Amino acid sequence: MTTPTKQVVQWGNSLGVRIPKDAAARAGIAKGSSVRIVSEPGKLVLFTLSPEETRIPQYSLKNLLRDVTPQKHRDIEWLDATPVGKEEI
Repeated sequence: MTTPTKQVVQWGNSLGVRIPKDAAARAGIAKGSSVRIVSEPGKLVLFTLSPEETRIPQYSLKNLLRDVTPQKHRDIEWLDATPVGKEEI
């Protein structure tokens, strides 16, 4: 379905186009929706993203360090290195 022609306007350092309400409703786009923009010569396509695609991963220190063990990560050779500048240990 076609929609009325819209003018591209300057919006800060970017460009903007207003999406008509009925076109947004048909595409499932509402205020606060996240979209992925794909650009090709002469064409821009917006894809709505699901909540799972926009979810920010939650990390914990315990999960980030679960595979770090003294046996696997013995990065201590720098302790025996001779100084090359004005280091103090």
